[in-house]
Formats: sequence, structure tokens, C-alpha cells
Amino acid sequence: MPFGVIFFTYYLKNMPDNIIEAAQLDGAATIDIVFRIIIPMSKKAVAAIFFLSFADGWNIMEPVIMFVNESDDFPLSAMMREAIEQKSNYLFVAGVFCVLPLAVFFALAGFVSGRRKNDG
Repeated sequence: MPFGVIFFTYYLKNMPDNIIEAAQLDGAATIDIVFRIIIPMSKKAVAAIFFLSFADGWNIMEPVIMFVNESDDFPLSAMMREAIEQKSNYLFVAGVFCVLPLAVFFALAGFVSGRRKNDG
């Protein structure tokens, strides 16, 4: 996903240099700086890229249209397109089922990232 590479590149470019310089002054090796400073500080960026990649993969349409011949084998995102074209009565229900996994995933990700470790 090119967006993820660009997003992470700009995130790392905006990381404060004084933290890395302080670690170098304390005698930390490059591998220590990567594993003890850069990776822990990048967890939120990695989580954002993961969520956006998941949402993009959930809504993917092009390979399905090109490679799947029978409409019974279509994923839910492609079936939504057919439901819109046919003006089905079940369009709202299909839309809820299409959005529900993303909403649950987003809520769980927010819950997990919002938890704090006990200081004691």
C-alpha cells in the first residue's frame, strides 16, 4: 500500500531529533535506538496504517469484478453494488452488515489503544 509507506515516511521525518540525539549521547547503539525509541513511538502510526489497510481491503472491488464470474461468490462489498443497481428492499440491512465489521474493529482498536497500564 503506497499510502502507508508515504504516511510512515512523513511520520518518521516529523519525529523529534532531540530524542534520538539524547539516546546517542547516552551511548545507545543504532539498533537500541530503533527498538527502544523509534518502534515504541511509532505504534500509533502503525495502528493507523493497519486500520486504513484493513478498511481498504474490506471494500476492494476491482479484483472481484475481474476474477469472480458468479455473483453467488461475490463478497459483501460487490453485492452492495448489485443491490444498489437492483434497488433491493434489503439495501439497508446489507449496508449495516457491510459497515458492522469495520465499526467493531474500529471500536476494539480504540478500546485497546485507550487502555493504560497500571502505574503500581
